[in-house]
Amino acid sequence: MTIHVFADSLGLYPSYVVQNVDKYNTTGLVRFVNLVDQVKIQTDRIELITGSISSQQQYVSRLTVEVTRVVFHAYQPMSYYFLSFIRRKYPAAKMCWVFWSFEIYNRPSVYLDILGKFSKQYYLSKGRSRLVKIKQWLYRILPDVLINAGFRIMNKALVTERKFIQSFAAIHEFYSLLDNDYVYLRTHFDVSHMKHEKFAYLSLEKMIPDLENEMSPGNLIMVGHSAAIEGNQYEILTMLSPLSVSVKRRIWLPLAYGNEDYRKVIRLYAKSIFSQVEILEDKLTPADYYQKLKQVGYCILNIKVQQGIGNITALLWYGVKLFLSKESGMYIDFKQSGFMIYSIEDDLNEEELNLKLTEDQIQTNRRILKSLLSDQKLSVYWRKLN
Repeated sequence: MTIHVFADSLGLYPSYVVQNVDKYNTTGLVRFVNLVDQVKIQTDRIELITGSISSQQQYVSRLTVEVTRVVFHAYQPMSYYFLSFIRRKYPAAKMCWVFWSFEIYNRPSVYLDILGKFSKQYYLSKGRSRLVKIKQWLYRILPDVLINAGFRIMNKALVTERKFIQSFAAIHEFYSLLDNDYVYLRTHFDVSHMKHEKFAYLSLEKMIPDLENEMSPGNLIMVGHSAAIEGNQYEILTMLSPLSVSVKRRIWLPLAYGNEDYRKVIRLYAKSIFSQVEILEDKLTPADYYQKLKQVGYCILNIKVQQGIGNITALLWYGVKLFLSKESGMYIDFKQSGFMIYSIEDDLNEEELNLKLTEDQIQTNRRILKSLLSDQKLSVYWRKLN
């Protein structure tokens, strides 16, 4: 039996997993469990259990069919005990990790490295809540064994950073679309034993509602895709400030999701240096958001990690000229795959922000997207996962 494990309070991607497992499953019995007791999008097939140690232990103890495979859709500290209980009862079970990116890039040992100069200063001074600061202080002064004992006493399915990272040794397979996610993981942690497999949740046909409609890119310059601190928009806005008025009037800042205080900071800074700037702060429906993306001709994402893949896929399909940081694993992967993309460090200037992609460049990007995310390719990805 295969068990798919989530720790997701939204529930959207777990519902996609159920649909695709039903579509591509060739291995027999499958169960789904979410390590939270409340979700916004509930799917009948997914069992909910609370995020406590005892509830996870009870769930595993009640299993009566041999478990041969466990797939963690984002392996994170809340999943640690579930993995441990399964390994104890079914030592031959194969452990698989489908990478969502946040579970590594949000680690305390990594997060500061992905922030630009301003974002780092903001995070250290204002971006962390008082509770987070207290927790980080306690983790520094208290020994691991004492903290982990405290979690067990409180019945909280949490562990210290060191214990969580040590558990990577129990993971057999790592699934991600980008090769550089695996390279990044190997650079920072001892995971050379893991086998890397390419994987994506959704095909182009599922991601982009009007895939076959021919269109020309718009003229907006999209800066970032959310109000996440790691978006590093401040530095980009500073780079754009000396450019001509005709360029600056086309800037669009999508800030509907992310850190509310950071959103205010970026909004105020943008308005202080640009006489005219369009800012999105209200959440749109997916259909309306994709319609807005069709007005974009240029996109600048100053993120150093895998983020916004859905946005990037749609933008490349729509013919948008994409600028990424050369420090980003996405830039490295996309360049190696042959995508027609540009670097923030070398190419972000007024000339490039007035030249759109040629039709040949747009079609090159579309061909590569099809080779990675066609329905046929999705079938290959999911059959490997199952």
